[in-house]
Formats: sequence, structure tokens, C-alpha cells
Amino acid sequence: MNSIGERLTYAINIKGLNANKVSLMTKIHATTVNNYMKNKGKPDLIKLEKISKIICVDFDWLINGGDIIRIFDQHPQIEEKKLTLMADYATDTLLNIISEQKNIIAELKEQLSFYKDSIEIMKSLNNITNSQINDIHKIVTKNAFLAEMEEIKELLEKNKKISELKK
Repeated sequence: MNSIGERLTYAINIKGLNANKVSLMTKIHATTVNNYMKNKGKPDLIKLEKISKIICVDFDWLINGGDIIRIFDQHPQIEEKKLTLMADYATDTLLNIISEQKNIIAELKEQLSFYKDSIEIMKSLNNITNSQINDIHKIVTKNAFLAEMEEIKELLEKNKKISELKK
């Protein structure tokens, strides 16, 4: 095994793990672990040391290689650290899910409020008489007519100014 990536891949496989499981235990992104395994980019020694401790592989062997593969048996301290890391990850994941759920609930409450307001408006519209509808139509029509007249007046004034400028 000539590279860090080959040794890392070998050690991870011997432990029955994969990049995703190592990622969960170390809180190092799975893509980063995969890149180290594939010899992509320059590995961060601090992250590699963290990985070596979690998977119980001698850090010096992982970095420098050698004839003797030094893979340690699990011991309680490392198992406890793995469990702590996994519990921290699970807690973070649950907190994120709870936060997302709270946001969804807030959005749903907002939508519900909007729908309640819409229902109230619809109820009040059902109580309008035909005479009131005609009055509203007249007002809207009158306002539209006045707005049109105002536009025409503005256009006439612009034309008048243009005519004066041409003289």
C-alpha cells in the first residue's frame, strides 16, 4: 500500500466501515473522507489523526506506511468516544428536524390565518345586496372614467407643449 488513501481505505474496510459511517463518527464530511480514500487533494493531518483514533489505526502507519499494519483492537475509551460522537450527531440531527418542524408549523399558522381572513371576507361578500353591488360598480366605473379623463388631460397638455416647442 503506497498511499495514505490506500491505507485508509484498507483500514476502514477491515473495520467493516465505510466513508459515511466514519463521517458520522468523526463529524468529518463524508465527501472529505471519500476524497482522502481516493487520494484526492492534500489530506488535513488533524482530520486524518481524528479518523485514525476512531477506527483504531496507528496514525504513523496511516501517514507513512510500513511493513506492519498496525490496527488496534477496540478499547473502551475509543468506543465511548464513538458513542459520544454518534449521540452528538443524533442530537444535532434531531434539533435540526425540530427547528424545521417549528418553521413549517409557523408557516401553516400563517396560511391558516390568511384562509380565516379570506373566509370572513367571503362571508361578508355573501351579505351584499344587488343594489350594493350596483353602487360599487358605479363607483369603480366612475373612478376608472375619472382616471381615463385625467390621462387624456395629461396627453393634451403634453401635445400642447410639443406644439408650442415646434413653433
